[in-house]
Amino acid sequence: LRQADYLSPKYHVVVANPPYMGKKGMDKSLASWGKQNYPSTFYDTFSMFIERCLELGVNNGLTSMVTMQSWMFIASFETFREDLLNRHGIATLVQIGFNSFPELNSKLAIACAFVLTRSSTSAMGDYINLNDASRSADKEAVFLTKLKMHDIYRVAKEEFFRVPGTPIAFSASENVRRAFSDNQRLSDIAEPRQGLATTDNGRFTRSWWEVSNHNICFNAANREEAAASELRWFPFNKGGGFRKWYGNNEFIVDWSSDGREIKKTICEKYPYLNGNPDFVAKNPTKYLNPGITWGAVSLELSVRWDDEGFIPSNAGMKIYHDDENTRLAVLAYLNSTAVKVFAATLSETLNFDQGILARMPFTLELAKVRGVSKTLIEHAKSDWDSSEISWDFSTCGLLEYGKSELKNAYAEFVQKSNGFVDDVQKRETENNRIVLEQFELQNEIPSEISRERVTLSCNASYRYGAEKSESELEALLLADTMR
Repeated sequence: LRQADYLSPKYHVVVANPPYMGKKGMDKSLASWGKQNYPSTFYDTFSMFIERCLELGVNNGLTSMVTMQSWMFIASFETFREDLLNRHGIATLVQIGFNSFPELNSKLAIACAFVLTRSSTSAMGDYINLNDASRSADKEAVFLTKLKMHDIYRVAKEEFFRVPGTPIAFSASENVRRAFSDNQRLSDIAEPRQGLATTDNGRFTRSWWEVSNHNICFNAANREEAAASELRWFPFNKGGGFRKWYGNNEFIVDWSSDGREIKKTICEKYPYLNGNPDFVAKNPTKYLNPGITWGAVSLELSVRWDDEGFIPSNAGMKIYHDDENTRLAVLAYLNSTAVKVFAATLSETLNFDQGILARMPFTLELAKVRGVSKTLIEHAKSDWDSSEISWDFSTCGLLEYGKSELKNAYAEFVQKSNGFVDDVQKRETENNRIVLEQFELQNEIPSEISRERVTLSCNASYRYGAEKSESELEALLLADTMR
């Protein structure tokens, strides 16, 4: 009764440092209690505490906290954000971002500090973005500088509803918000989908060079062809590093007999599925279809063309559409500089799940970029296949030049590679220009890309990092080419 008495009063100001525990870490009783009492925030104890602290306040009272920023963006908290904005308000918010807690020596502890108002009255909120500073920056110093310079966003809470999912995207410009509100979503045109979680990658996946080619089916067009091949291993999308247009094709998965062993393992590991593995081996009817793939966990989105024969994963998801020209347009759009801004508006986490891509603004007016896309795929594929890491590798590129002296062949190789990089840089810039103009963002987002962002292996700036000197880059490329 004494504890109840302590919790019953209402306060003008509530300040709290909440505990953290994700739903997976809760025991059954806590998870059940949280879901029953805080259905929009039970995913973590910190978010339930936000809701509870608001309950402790008087009308027009204030709640101040520092928490992880995930509630601002991820889909699990969409209902909470809508409820917060409809019934309450955000007076101030500082998005601290990377390096929020330097004493923890963790660049990935990504937090925000905020003051919420217990009032449904429409009002402007003040927001400061520290996440646009370098990841290792002293965020206190950045905050004081921005405060002194009045680098503050003033946003009415109604503006957040214009973007699908209601993310607290306070730094989005009017044109970015209009791009979302005035266009279709990508999911209205194509199908972003999750793929297979094997539950045991050590057992069921390999690098393709670990297995005899005679036991790999590289080009099954559908599940029937895969079964008829009687082969065990099939190409597997697992995401990979930042690379656009084509590549990162390194892994295979055991999908013999339509994934019999994987499905059996899933059902044994998760008996509550009642013999249905599709909750873990998601969207199996889409497996082996051509599409567009991307890495679900990454600092930055990069999207690649996928021919038929690949099985997507929970880490290397896939977008489907029956028409090749539409897929080409979607690929070019998703690799544009505009989408980097759209992605940051929807979520500033490290996860690019299918829901984020599904909510991207899109229009079929972008069909005009498919020609650019096709050429860039060809260039990226040629670059990928020039390395022994590709299963389509045929011969060392230096041998193509027919020179009697190796140094002359290498000089010609470097000259051709530089021209190759220049051409891709030019075409990507043109692609960016077309997409930006479609969404009237050409005055806000640059169309030009720097050389290190041309994701070709023959591009030393991308391969080794632009921070190295020209002589260091040349030496590294020479050494790796001659190996």
